[in-house]
Amino acid sequence: MIETDRSNVIFKEVVRILTENNINYWVCHGTLLGIIRDDELLPWDHDIDFAIWNDEYTKEEILKIFEKDDRFKQENVPEEVDSLHFSTSSKRVDINFYTKDSEKAYIKWVAIPETFLLKGYYFAVNYIVNDMSISEAIESSNGKKIQLVKSLLLIPLIFLKVTMPHFLKVKLHQSLFKKLKSVGYSFPISLMECKKVKFLNLDISVPYEPEKVLEHTYGEGWTTPNKNFVWYKEACNLHHQG
Repeated sequence: MIETDRSNVIFKEVVRILTENNINYWVCHGTLLGIIRDDELLPWDHDIDFAIWNDEYTKEEILKIFEKDDRFKQENVPEEVDSLHFSTSSKRVDINFYTKDSEKAYIKWVAIPETFLLKGYYFAVNYIVNDMSISEAIESSNGKKIQLVKSLLLIPLIFLKVTMPHFLKVKLHQSLFKKLKSVGYSFPISLMECKKVKFLNLDISVPYEPEKVLEHTYGEGWTTPNKNFVWYKEACNLHHQG
């Protein structure tokens, strides 16, 4: 209950910030699912998702706005290249930048690698480049065997994280992205009109036909809770971009 209250406070603050700065936004992804289906933020969802158009605002503009509030600390999540992330006292806040054309709206992230070696490289680079604690790095995967392997890998990685110059970290990060493919969500542009609904005694912006948007991502069974949903494998509207 306490965690739910904290998440609701964070949600309200983000809505306040976006509204006071006249940011044209809408609630999206798992956050939209929880609000429309359950009238609450999903307890098992680790983030709160909002979307904006990338031709209306830049990352730099949004970052400057949120940096004014000490409750929001930018978190670098390199695989989600079209999003900004902010850690808070509760759930992480994601601001997703959607691109649109005459037919569709879409967003690009980096697909999680499938091969063992690439997964290892992915883990190593993310730890070296990002502000990630040892415990966070180890606990980012389920399974004791995987966590043990990560613990062993961290021994040399800790040294590299501390000693490697920033420009080399940038090059390492760039080399990782060249090895990965991009994937994201895609929606018909006709579904991207928005309306206001009440949630937590606030007027919030959601797609005009949220049920159709949710079905577009989660399928006809979107009304049935699925705590183990894996977006990059199960989403119905995956948009592969090479």
